[in-house]
Amino acid sequence: MISKKLNSIKKEIGYFYKKEFGEDLLFVIVYGSWAFGLNSKDSDVDIVGVCLKCNQKQMKNTISFVKDLHKRYKLGFDEEVPYENKLLATPDFVEKAIFGEGFDKSRNKITIQPIVKTKEFLSSEKLAMRLLLNALTTKSIFCGGNYKVYNETKEKSLKNYVRIFYSAWNIDGATLDYFVDNLIKRDGKTGQFYLGFDDNQKVKMYLMNTFKKTFNLLLKEGSLKKANGRFLINNKRWFSEINSI
Repeated sequence: MISKKLNSIKKEIGYFYKKEFGEDLLFVIVYGSWAFGLNSKDSDVDIVGVCLKCNQKQMKNTISFVKDLHKRYKLGFDEEVPYENKLLATPDFVEKAIFGEGFDKSRNKITIQPIVKTKEFLSSEKLAMRLLLNALTTKSIFCGGNYKVYNETKEKSLKNYVRIFYSAWNIDGATLDYFVDNLIKRDGKTGQFYLGFDDNQKVKMYLMNTFKKTFNLLLKEGSLKKANGRFLINNKRWFSEINSI
């Protein structure tokens, strides 16, 4: 159950995006600490809308709305990543993020580059794609648009996350525990310095439940098989496709 304050924020976000983008709005969500109920008084609200198209005036209006929203609700501001890179995305950009283009590729394998908090990297397209992919795979609150499109996009993102990280970690199978633990923390890095998932029990339980469903879907589709508690690659072609995109 979301708080009264978050419910008001959610309604305002849904109203604004619908009014600004009309039929071009596919969906808009809130994600991050507010979605998990882990927000503090200094937390900003993480928002992203997916729209068929967006012009400069609409981008400017959206940024003004979000800034005003944060002022009126006395929320924290986080402009480390420019608003232009995180408030709006087109279906084409979503597709690129889902297929791992926010990560580097070397010798037909995906590699996860470290987060370097320089102005150049924080403003980069690659980081914007990583942030969007996190938004589509973490817990989120639907604020408006087409719920069916939102669900389909989220399911596709979660499935692709499995093959992205099997490639990045160079593994042919994993237990659910191993998979989730390594989404949260790997090589001493976690949270904003890794994939955006906080090392927190609420986050871990969400990921465990969510990826359990995703692994079962991949089992049903034949992309994975299960043996001794491990989810093993079954459809090698489907897994290898992610490396060549």
